[in-house]
Amino acid sequence: MELPATLNLVDLTVGAHLELTKLGRLRLGWLRKLGRRVTALVYAATLLVAFAATRAYAAEIGYLAPPGVAPNEFPSSQRPVARIVSPRRSAEEHRDALNEAGQIARVLELKPGMTVGDIGAGSGYHTVRLSYLVGPAGSVVAQDVTRDYLIELARRTEFLKLANVQFALGEPHDPRLPASSLDAAILVHTCITR
Repeated sequence: MELPATLNLVDLTVGAHLELTKLGRLRLGWLRKLGRRVTALVYAATLLVAFAATRAYAAEIGYLAPPGVAPNEFPSSQRPVARIVSPRRSAEEHRDALNEAGQIARVLELKPGMTVGDIGAGSGYHTVRLSYLVGPAGSVVAQDVTRDYLIELARRTEFLKLANVQFALGEPHDPRLPASSLDAAILVHTCITR
């Protein structure tokens, strides 16, 4: 049985940053010799570890404040609102080429030490860049209405060793953040609905 260059099971459950290198494939070559049952057990153990890690991230992600204004207090939208279909809107390289994060930082006069909210954080394009900008004395609150996006973003920030990011679950009409807890907030390609 030939082992792939990457363990797709791990890629899907733990994240692409855990791909095995060719050296890793050679080191795991002993699995081929032990047979399918042992290989299946290793895959099962990997899945269990990934599941436990996902549950740990999910347990840490919740609302930071009680509900605010009820959704019926807002006027209804005058057009249909598309459902969320992806945590990202385009490739990060393209957005970097346009200096999107730099333009936002300049307009909002963001500085080290500030607390900035990335409302509708999605895959974390701005969360990651703002984390470096505000530095260790500052913080970024990555807020989204989709818990799975926040779980994946938590994995990403852990991999990048970004210790100044906090995660907050919100509702489509209410970010559920404490009053006066942010120096600035950004909402990029986000729609607030009721």
